[in-house]
Amino acid sequence: MSTPVTFALLGSGGIARAWARALAEVPHATLVGCWDPDRAAAEAFAAEFHCATYPAEQALLDDDQVEAVIVCSPNPWHCPQTVAAAQAHKHVLTEKPMALIVENCDRMIATCEQAGVLLMVGQALRFYPPFDRALQMARAGELGRVLGADLTRMGTSGPLERPRTWRDDESLTGGWLLELNVHEVDFLQTLLGLPESVCALRSNLLKPATESGYDLLNLVALCPEGRQGHLLAGEIAQGEGMTRYVVFGEEATLRWDAWSPKLTITRPGSTAVQVVEWEPQYSPMGYQLDGFRAAIRGEGPVPVTGEDGRAAIATCARIRQSWETGQPA
Repeated sequence: MSTPVTFALLGSGGIARAWARALAEVPHATLVGCWDPDRAAAEAFAAEFHCATYPAEQALLDDDQVEAVIVCSPNPWHCPQTVAAAQAHKHVLTEKPMALIVENCDRMIATCEQAGVLLMVGQALRFYPPFDRALQMARAGELGRVLGADLTRMGTSGPLERPRTWRDDESLTGGWLLELNVHEVDFLQTLLGLPESVCALRSNLLKPATESGYDLLNLVALCPEGRQGHLLAGEIAQGEGMTRYVVFGEEATLRWDAWSPKLTITRPGSTAVQVVEWEPQYSPMGYQLDGFRAAIRGEGPVPVTGEDGRAAIATCARIRQSWETGQPA
């Protein structure tokens, strides 16, 4: 029987609550406590999830009960908190985006390696049922040769008149590409391979232009062996059917909408549509957490490595370079 891994959370907001719920559903993973600079928020979180609070971040890192830390803070703190946790000899699972710049990703990877601890990046999209099944089918050769993918994610931040939150502050997020669409970037290059070149166009028609913002983004990525990925993303469309995903294989095409728990399969020369549905054992956060727990106990690989997280940030930097210069990057 595997010994439970004890976790603590840096942060107590919405994403920390998602990780706390995952800790409750995954066997052999235990929530010890949390720290948040907002003491009242931390205490409310602790009361909800029956865990301890710490008077300071360093007090959490100094607690020998804590074996692993999940970094749930706004994006600029992912790097310094990961580094601090690693130097305290804690394994680290940091939320996406791994960091705002590639150099900080390198620092995080190097510090964890020097400290002899594991580093994982939370890329939950990979673990939603249709995305996970699509990756499994592609790796197993069930689609034949994978040719490309077409991803559309629209209206994801809600109505433009909604109340603003920290996620709308580019100094805290690095922009919507890093805060949200890094999910699709990670999925595309996990499926198709690291892009050899990217071409990106953005527009700002509904609100004032900012350094990193857009209300519409078009991305084309040329990947190894001629595979092509396309992403259309933005805030401007609302309503059903505005978020959908397609993976093209030589022997099958997969389609699914938004967060549907099923995908459809069509094959060349046939009008028949196969619908695949399944009941997952865990939530997407739960699958990530269970994989990281297993890796800590030497029972499997880290599901999303620091190198994976770095690759997504590097590709996002090239996407931004392309829209700034008007040239492929």
